[in-house]
Amino acid sequence: MKHVGKTLIALWLLVCHAIAMAAPASSPVQATIVPNDLTFNQENELTLILRHSQTGALVTVDQLEEVHTKKIHLLVINEHGDDYHHLHPVPTSTPGEYRFRMTPNTQDAYRFWVDIALQEQGSVDYFYTDVLGTKSAFNFQLKKYDDFKLLAPGTTVNTSLSFHQDYLIAGSDVMGKLIVTDAQGVVIDRLQPIMGAYAHLVGFYEDGESLAHLHPQGKPQGENTLERGILNFHFFVTDKVSVLIYYY
Repeated sequence: MKHVGKTLIALWLLVCHAIAMAAPASSPVQATIVPNDLTFNQENELTLILRHSQTGALVTVDQLEEVHTKKIHLLVINEHGDDYHHLHPVPTSTPGEYRFRMTPNTQDAYRFWVDIALQEQGSVDYFYTDVLGTKSAFNFQLKKYDDFKLLAPGTTVNTSLSFHQDYLIAGSDVMGKLIVTDAQGVVIDRLQPIMGAYAHLVGFYEDGESLAHLHPQGKPQGENTLERGILNFHFFVTDKVSVLIYYY
């Protein structure tokens, strides 16, 4: 019996299909990150500053709803789409400022998607800000592969993603299935939830302007609840290509 616990394992999967997405068209909040550059292969201490778009007033921690056990999620991708980070800034003594650390594994620029929910609004907002790399500003250059999968270094977990129909039609709703197995191909049958879900899928579309963030069906009833490693997802199909980064 295989048991996968609280250790975060990041896996990348690229598929030539697309899923439900959110774009930063008119977010009520704007983000700034200081300093606005990153030092390659070193831990960088950064500050996220959140302001209301209309008034410029700072967004304080008491104005944020907790979503998936955290007030703020940062979904971070480099311009080549092969270095993903999921971060959780914490409030500092200065209202509206949130501190976090990150070690970039490339010299690229990075796009920081902010995932928050304002209490007054109730719904989740996604918007982004860019941080310069050693080489250049952010210019998304997603490579196009079919069925490209990169296993996180040091893990023995394998995954497969499939859909419940042979053809995905733009504008339709489909079901997807994520299967998690061990090195011998045996389905792991005791997944524990992390951040309120048994899995999280994050997709970065090739235009660099859109994001997908999905969770499997079924909400864990507690942090010690267990689930078998066959997880079903609901997708809304668009006409874009996306990189999916999922972890549990």
